[in-house]
Amino acid sequence: MKFRLVMLAVLFALVTSSSSFAAGIFCVELGPFCFDPKTPGVGIVTPTGAGLQFDLGFNEDGKTFRASGESTGLNWQFSGNTDPLINWGFAASAPGAYVVTYFMPVVGGPYNRLTNIASLSVSDVGAPNPTTVSGISVLGQVPAGNTIVGVTLLTPAVVAPPLGFGNANMGPAVVNQAFGNPASMAVRLGFTLGSPDNDGSTSFNGQLKLDQAPIPEPASLLLFGTGLVGLSVWRKRRG
Repeated sequence: MKFRLVMLAVLFALVTSSSSFAAGIFCVELGPFCFDPKTPGVGIVTPTGAGLQFDLGFNEDGKTFRASGESTGLNWQFSGNTDPLINWGFAASAPGAYVVTYFMPVVGGPYNRLTNIASLSVSDVGAPNPTTVSGISVLGQVPAGNTIVGVTLLTPAVVAPPLGFGNANMGPAVVNQAFGNPASMAVRLGFTLGSPDNDGSTSFNGQLKLDQAPIPEPASLLLFGTGLVGLSVWRKRRG
């Protein structure tokens, strides 16, 4: 009887630990996507509501990567370095709402500065209606899934007149706080492409960077302090 109880207890521990392991280790939930926390990935919600997910691999160095892909009415680019730096791009020609997530694991730390920057362009190749991009937001997230105050980029609607172009720059937005040693970071892009004549397109480019803000070197501090002492002596002599 005791043996059976012991075996049941061991079985229960294995079941609960394995489920926790699967939920907490293998996946990082971001919207409708579940990314492997050890490799970069891209998730796209298209205007039709379809979810596209691309899991990427690293280069031979194990820390850098570069990839691109396309589907009907869209294409994307993604490169980065786990040190950590994300460069990303996204273009769309199919009208409708998009949500795009660029996910990347992070190594090293601690970090205390996050910088987010983005730009976009809109083109219209026909007539008579303009092409618009609205509802634009670019969120920097560290760890992935957690929006940090100060790195959300928003801009009003960007319009391309018939047979014309429009563009906008957002950022850089910088936040300084202790990030410690985060396990991941992500960029979350959302926008709506309005193209009544189905003759417009838009492209986005951006960068998310996590690093250490420079601090004054001891020699610089010593030079500054010496200057203050010299200034006070000069004032006393004049007095």
